Amino acid sequence: MPALPPWEGMHPLLVHLPIGVYFAAIVLAFFALLFRKRAGTWMWACVVMLSIATIGAFVAVMSGEAAEDVVVASSQAIERAIHEHEESAELARNLFVVTLVSGMALAWAASREIRSAKVVAPLAGVFAVAWAVGAFQLANAGHQGGLLVHLHGIRAPLGVVSDPIQSGAQGEGPHDEQREDDD
Repeated sequence: MPALPPWEGMHPLLVHLPIGVYFAAIVLAFFALLFRKRAGTWMWACVVMLSIATIGAFVAVMSGEAAEDVVVASSQAIERAIHEHEESAELARNLFVVTLVSGMALAWAASREIRSAKVVAPLAGVFAVAWAVGAFQLANAGHQGGLLVHLHGIRAPLGVVSDPIQSGAQGEGPHDEQREDDD
């Protein structure tokens, strides 16, 4: 089994957990709507998943910042693309927090069997909007990360690499590399 990459190379490994868990958590919120007798239980399960996703988002953003420190941005376009990806990911992470807090409030209300529309409707509305906007922002950040990898050829270092060209951080596209046998 290969050794784990350094912290700055962990980003590709860490980003997928919060994505999957965030999208799966909403299923439990729907179960809370469907099974009203157990709505509190379903919402607290959703909160647990959102907590895992939120912690994972913070860790993924931190690893992305570490990866950014070792990437050589060879053009302003790449530098701008990295900045846009970072800003989108930070906004998604912050929306995870809003979703988590509103989910906690909704779970609390559901577990107390509070049925007042004056309480539940605003909480449910904030939760639904926060989750949807967070999901959209997360998809946007993921798309921008994909562009960095597949369009610009930016790669997180998977081992100790002193030459940025070997790490794929030179900023060239995957098809723009010169081959030594092209004399």
